[in-house]
Amino acid sequence: MKKLFLLFLVVLSIACEKPSEVDYVLLSGKIENAESDKVLILGYDFRKVISVADDGTFNDTLRINYEGYFDLKIDEEKALLYLSNGADINLQTDYEAFDDSLTFTGKGAEENNYLAEKVKTVSKPTYEYAVFYSQPENEFKNQVESIKENSLNLVNNYEGVSEDFVKVEEANIGYEYHNYLSSYPIYYKMFTQSDSLELADGFYSENESFNYTDEKAFKTSPIYRDLVIKHYATELNNYTISNNDNYHLGFIELINTMPKGIVKEEFMHTMAFGMLKPNEYLEKTYSLYLENTSREDYLKEYKEKYDSFKSLTEDRPSPNFEFENYEGGKTTLESLRGKYVYIDVWATWCGPCIKEIPELTKLQEQYADKNISFVSISVDSKDDYETWKNMVKDKNLGGIQLFADNGFQSDFMEAYVVEAIPRFILIGPDGNIVKADAPRPSDEELLKLFNDLNI
Repeated sequence: MKKLFLLFLVVLSIACEKPSEVDYVLLSGKIENAESDKVLILGYDFRKVISVADDGTFNDTLRINYEGYFDLKIDEEKALLYLSNGADINLQTDYEAFDDSLTFTGKGAEENNYLAEKVKTVSKPTYEYAVFYSQPENEFKNQVESIKENSLNLVNNYEGVSEDFVKVEEANIGYEYHNYLSSYPIYYKMFTQSDSLELADGFYSENESFNYTDEKAFKTSPIYRDLVIKHYATELNNYTISNNDNYHLGFIELINTMPKGIVKEEFMHTMAFGMLKPNEYLEKTYSLYLENTSREDYLKEYKEKYDSFKSLTEDRPSPNFEFENYEGGKTTLESLRGKYVYIDVWATWCGPCIKEIPELTKLQEQYADKNISFVSISVDSKDDYETWKNMVKDKNLGGIQLFADNGFQSDFMEAYVVEAIPRFILIGPDGNIVKADAPRPSDEELLKLFNDLNI
């Protein structure tokens, strides 16, 4: 009897044991007519690439780090997902009619079916950016308010979604609304080619008390992250103007006003490409990044940039180059010693590079008899070699025209950490660096620099 009683206790303890919480999401599906062999899932500090079989099927386990919204990308198509641990979701879609055919089944499917339905029945007009943002102010705001109201009605009447999700989605609809309003002035000017826009009083009234430092929303909502980053980018522009158009001083001042946390850290990471530069602000900017960064991967990235750039500060010897000259033979930087050398790194496919050519031509004419050489180095691929030669000839490009031997991977480009073009570099007569990231020809600061150097 005692043995039976003990056995009963063992069985009871097993039966009453709390089931372990599932700490993953199962995601599977099939994509008809897909040319891509992968599905990409993106979230805050989360990235997962899922392989797609030849028949369009895929299946994987996601170890997500929060419950909330994630972006699903397949080639050029994109959908918003809502994921939480324990979900087992199957996705079906036809790539050629992606939005209209997207459906979900399984545990956690209804929240995602709602998001798909929202795109089809409510949000679709916003996808036509040029039409949507070119509307007059009143029409635009009326449509945005209608989208907000229809979205709220849809989520509150959609069968099968949880009450917790409804609350989260109501907040997300609010973020979308604020995002539309804050984006309107920029896109309106861009799509209508208008230089001015006077908004009525109260257009931004809902945005005035908006909280841009909600860390939970920043982690769980892509639209909130986008809204916050754009807000601080606008603030950066304002601080830049108040600092005599000095981008770096504006950035330093703005960062010092922001509360410490992930919003600040992520905004700084977004801006790192433009802020960590080989100039007089490198040390101060790098210190600012170290003080406000907790993520080890970001710290490693910043250190690599800093270590690359600190050898490119003023008065250090410049790396040399030896590139093919359009006029024949090869030209080295060493052979140009005795004069200042203003280098333009460009490519035939680069729109902003082409846009600088008229101003560069004016400079070449203005300083034709001065102690400076103008060198343009193309980083076009070898496949575009003839395109480069034809453009130099057809546009009658002046100065010394060179072709980099290995594009962006050329030793000179890697030494100067050339990651984007156009890029301008100024070397002194002694072969030392004057500016590793010099002003563009269209920037009036360049003439001031030339005057200060008595060129």
